[in-house]
Amino acid sequence: MKACVYHGPGDMRVENVRDPELAADGIIIQVKACGICGSDIHRWKIGGVKEARMEAGQILGHEFSGEVIEVGANVKYIEKGQRVIAVGVGLRLNAPGGFAEYVSIPIARLNRTVYLLPDELSYEEGAMLEPLVVGISAAKKGNPTAQDAVAILGMGIIGQCTAQVFKAIGVSKIMVSEIGKKRLELSKTIGAADIVINALKEDVIARVLEITSGMGADIVVECAGVPITFLQAVDMVRPSRLDPKMRLIPGGKVILAAIYERPIEWLPNRLVFSNIEMIGMMGGEGTFPAAIDLVKTGQVNLKPLISHEFPLAQAREAFDTHLKADESVKILIKP
Repeated sequence: MKACVYHGPGDMRVENVRDPELAADGIIIQVKACGICGSDIHRWKIGGVKEARMEAGQILGHEFSGEVIEVGANVKYIEKGQRVIAVGVGLRLNAPGGFAEYVSIPIARLNRTVYLLPDELSYEEGAMLEPLVVGISAAKKGNPTAQDAVAILGMGIIGQCTAQVFKAIGVSKIMVSEIGKKRLELSKTIGAADIVINALKEDVIARVLEITSGMGADIVVECAGVPITFLQAVDMVRPSRLDPKMRLIPGGKVILAAIYERPIEWLPNRLVFSNIEMIGMMGGEGTFPAAIDLVKTGQVNLKPLISHEFPLAQAREAFDTHLKADESVKILIKP
């Protein structure tokens, strides 16, 4: 089969590789669409970060959908011909991912590692459910109320999904910041953001403080993964305060939903003195049914977020395009 294979930073090649083998407890999926994740880009650019390195020979791609074409003897409740999404592969060398014509799910368990894709959802939408799951997890970490003011920094696919999830929950004030032209346009037109801040033209911290009457955002979700947005998040989140009865109201929350390539120099004193909670998160295990339901019911719209589709043969071009923030939001590779 054809697959996009990593050989080193900046070196991705589409090659002929061995077809995946069917495990007794697994299935084989014919890949219909696979999204490029920001974590894939980190691995491609610099070989990954310390916590998630990349090795030569690896086939990435963990955001994919497809059709079941083979089913292992021990597998129950999954049948040939079903439209599915799956998790648990494409992140390491011994579990090749979806930037290929076929992918093996060695342990296929319905509603645990494999989920049925409803007829109402396209394969393209199916390949975007994983980032929506991340957005659901980010919103859950924030535990918002309808009265909260939420700021989201970075409006790539994770930021866009997170904003839509907060809107679906009923949060009344959602502020977003971004520098990429395409992402700014989508933030304005898709309807999830109440205030869109162009970070190239405006002081993001000052705008958030102005919008919140000097209080700061109750929840800040950092989706950009660069030092400046990390520091902005810390400085714009609401500090603790005393209520009229002199009881302490804790500060707001900063949720880190991005991966950082570079170290950040900062003093954490504001977190300490202002009782601010900082939460790291990775992925969103167990929320795929919720993601499917949000799309089925129209509360989240994924289709406008697809900025580019490339055939597998043009995988290198797809990765290059992902780096162009003015043009790209979500890029799908379709074998």
